[in-house]
Amino acid sequence: MYMRLKQYICIGIIFAIGGSLIPSVVFAQQNTVKDEFFRARVIQASEDVVKKDDAHVSIIQKIRVRILSGSEKGNEYDITPNPEFTSTKKQNIEQGDVVVVAKTTLNSGEIRWDVIDQYRLPNMGWAFAIFIGLVIFFTRKRGVMSLVGLAVSVAILGFVVIPQILSGGNPLVWCLAGALIIAIVSLYLAHGFSTRTSIAVVGTLITVLLSVGVGALFVWLTRLSGAGNEDAFYLQLTQLGMSLDLRGLLLGAMIIGTLGVLDDVTTAQSAVVGELHLANPSFSRAELYARGLSVGREHITSLVNTLALAYIGASFPLFLYIPLNKSEQPVWLLFNSEFLAEEIIRTLVGSTVLVLAVPITTLIAATVFGKKTHHV
Repeated sequence: MYMRLKQYICIGIIFAIGGSLIPSVVFAQQNTVKDEFFRARVIQASEDVVKKDDAHVSIIQKIRVRILSGSEKGNEYDITPNPEFTSTKKQNIEQGDVVVVAKTTLNSGEIRWDVIDQYRLPNMGWAFAIFIGLVIFFTRKRGVMSLVGLAVSVAILGFVVIPQILSGGNPLVWCLAGALIIAIVSLYLAHGFSTRTSIAVVGTLITVLLSVGVGALFVWLTRLSGAGNEDAFYLQLTQLGMSLDLRGLLLGAMIIGTLGVLDDVTTAQSAVVGELHLANPSFSRAELYARGLSVGREHITSLVNTLALAYIGASFPLFLYIPLNKSEQPVWLLFNSEFLAEEIIRTLVGSTVLVLAVPITTLIAATVFGKKTHHV
């Protein structure tokens, strides 16, 4: 809720000072010549000095760092980190830590050093390596191809969708186009070219298109603006020279967020109907559809729960605010607020689309496999 408070403060400032916003930004930029960022190792760290008052506890540290990169490599500096960075014991900087430091040079010639974050990229790399290793170990060639599909998906989003949106393109149109391309490429890369995969692709494409209508309907019914997420709000603030369609961005994010689970549903239903046909080629289309849908209902039950928990987990701190409710607002007012309603609608859109994907893909598979006696 702290981010929400900052959002309201920003809105208030904008309306209060109006046209002075941009000059203020320019003034701040003129006072700072440049910022440089370096990796540094902590070679000394003093014991914590804790200052207590009625409101909070601040942890103050003094550290000495040796710069590991850039033009300052090898130099050593004494830094007193911002107390907000070391506000809890778990955030304390210890000797041997590698951190990110900022060197700020002002017009006055003054140079300021500060610690802005822990340097975590190498350990993130280890976590990623463990993930890749497990995928390849258990799935072999299929796993490698699925990782290639993942890389292609990230590339499409990073090098096509995002640049087009930032250059003024319609967020909904580009997210939809990206989702359709990702669905086709990732499914064929992960599962190979076969009738089953093609059925899954068609089922996914149809359902993705339907998700646009479902999302637009739910967003329209609840009058969401797209500004309920603080990330989207600050993105809008940084794009002072352009108008960003936050509602379209919200719908696009819903489509992309649902796509991964859709792949799972459509490939599973296609495989189920294909196996039913192999087990008994005499099954009619109606029988294949009925039996496949019976399995699909179980799939829906588990996946709706999975999707809901995924969204709740991603926004868990947000939900923790509800029982705290220090402002003593009515619970209905909290659920009515856009920042919480947005998370609920995301879950409902994804779950609704999943429910639609099962009968659609099952119907396509039953229609195709009902004619075939081989090559499934």
